[in-house]
Amino acid sequence: MGWVESRMILAERSIEDLYRRLVDVMAQVTASRQGLRAANQALPASAPPGGGGGVFTCPGPTVSTIASGASFTSSVSQCQGGSLAVVGSATVYNWLPAALVPSKTCIVLPDGTGSYVVVSQSCT
Repeated sequence: MGWVESRMILAERSIEDLYRRLVDVMAQVTASRQGLRAANQALPASAPPGGGGGVFTCPGPTVSTIASGASFTSSVSQCQGGSLAVVGSATVYNWLPAALVPSKTCIVLPDGTGSYVVVSQSCT
């Protein structure tokens, strides 16, 4: 077998390997899409389209700064249309890389355990 033939066989094997990897990735993407579709169908009927659940806010800590990784208890509200509806009092965790500034409004998201996580804090 000559040099050209051996290089062609090597190229064919590489292409076959890439094809198998592509098929595996396509199967993973399909499984992920099916999982997302199932999770989206499991959302309560009152959730808005897209599964977002609305925007949640809470007043920042009133006494002192809250360091990254720490938590505080606050009244959480949900923005619905043109109004704010109080959801209730909940534990709010700060996973931002910096401490929270006292008395600044925080944008929070539910973490699935009944608590909320700060994703942003107001500048004003």
